[in-house]
Amino acid sequence: MYRLRVRFPSLKPSIKNTPDRLHRLYNRLEALALTFPPGEVPLYYPRNFHSLHRVLPHLGGVVPVEGPVGDDDFAIEVGHPDILEGDLFKASGYRANFHESRAVLTLVEGDRETVLWDKPCREWIFFAYPDELVMPFRQGGQSLQRILIPRIEAGSSRMLERLKIFLKDPQEPEGVHQYRVSIRSFRALISMVKPLLDEGKYRAIQQHFRSLAHDAALLRELDVIMEEYLLAGAEDGAFLAALRADRRREEERLVAALNHGKGRRLLRRGVNLFLEALSQSSWKEVDGLYFVDMRLHNWYRFTLESLWELDRFDFPFVHRIRIKSKKYRYITEFFQELMTETQLNQHKMAKKRQKRLGEICDALRNQEAIDEMLSAFGPAASTEALAFQERESQREEEILMDLGLKEAATSPEPQEPAREGELPPLEAEPMEVARPQEIRQKSLEPQTAAPLTKKIKALPTEDGGDEVKKEVRGIRSLFVGGAVVLGMAVAAIKRFFRR
Repeated sequence: MYRLRVRFPSLKPSIKNTPDRLHRLYNRLEALALTFPPGEVPLYYPRNFHSLHRVLPHLGGVVPVEGPVGDDDFAIEVGHPDILEGDLFKASGYRANFHESRAVLTLVEGDRETVLWDKPCREWIFFAYPDELVMPFRQGGQSLQRILIPRIEAGSSRMLERLKIFLKDPQEPEGVHQYRVSIRSFRALISMVKPLLDEGKYRAIQQHFRSLAHDAALLRELDVIMEEYLLAGAEDGAFLAALRADRRREEERLVAALNHGKGRRLLRRGVNLFLEALSQSSWKEVDGLYFVDMRLHNWYRFTLESLWELDRFDFPFVHRIRIKSKKYRYITEFFQELMTETQLNQHKMAKKRQKRLGEICDALRNQEAIDEMLSAFGPAASTEALAFQERESQREEEILMDLGLKEAATSPEPQEPAREGELPPLEAEPMEVARPQEIRQKSLEPQTAAPLTKKIKALPTEDGGDEVKKEVRGIRSLFVGGAVVLGMAVAAIKRFFRR
């Protein structure tokens, strides 16, 4: 029989099991159960893990059993770290520190056990797709050069074609969007081969294509804001007229920058820089299929690890998850005929994840874009813009609550009035939280693959922000003529408390 001893970071009897904590526990239990053959896997637990009574009925393939471990062919065991460590050492002579979250798999033969593997918590992510645990990355027999050149040609042709479509009808919003998507997907190819390229040349190539995409960013941003504004049921007014005027000016500038072959030359120059850097790399000696499998595996692991770490919304952190999901999606589409069923399923998940996280990022970016445009608007357009900004803020909060990244605001429980002769109840002292500046500085620091038990630093509570917003709304109602100045103040205060 096989026995898996586990110390779950979420299974601590002394800590309240919040919905977020239980959600992470679901994921980890399911992932660990996947390491065994299909079917029901009993999970043995002691009496002090009361939360398992509520958790396990929701899991397929995992059966809760309270008490000592039985003689099942495959079993998972949880318990106190000292007991797990002592039992394992007695049975196998192997000592593992279960005070740190980990899982140890053993083969049970009579009274003796042989340790097959010992994984710390951060390595459990591999169990989410066990096929890659059982077999190594595939060996295709073809060099990376041979399988990559057709994809570079296809990506280059797509960028040139999308540029042509945009220049032919620049007023069509989908044209500039697809042009930018083609550049992003080509940049995913560049990211995939990053380990093989000279670091300086890699940065230069990425910056070249990043600049081309950024040059078209404002036009796309205006299209997104207008689309969301109309979807919200708003009517034509001063704000929409101002956005359309801005779009016409930006459209003329971008067309002038890309027309008459200038855009095509810039794209071809970037492709040639990429090919030149590859020619000086080892891509001729590298097994292509093995390399693609490895890079996709690493990107998918990064997204899952990051999502398991995510307790609260953090824009730079979420943006990195979104970017990795995009890269996985684009590379899977480039090499679709070479993909396994597991990789294709992960592609679907990456696409859903990218879309959902994109909705949050778009709502936040729309609010920031209004801040940047507000000073150029007249009073009427500013009033409409601030109303739209407030709707986007509400949309952002609804998505965050739907994803479990933010709890819904709850009204304080009514307190009974103090009886005569009694003192009123003491108010609890406010919790000390990190300042927003510190949180922003920490979130922008480069991050490496961190243990799954690492938590994102808590953001400030929303209570203070709600009070400030109420005061600002009250002032704005008294001084309608100062809508522009007040709008910028509201936006600054909201950003301060949100981040």
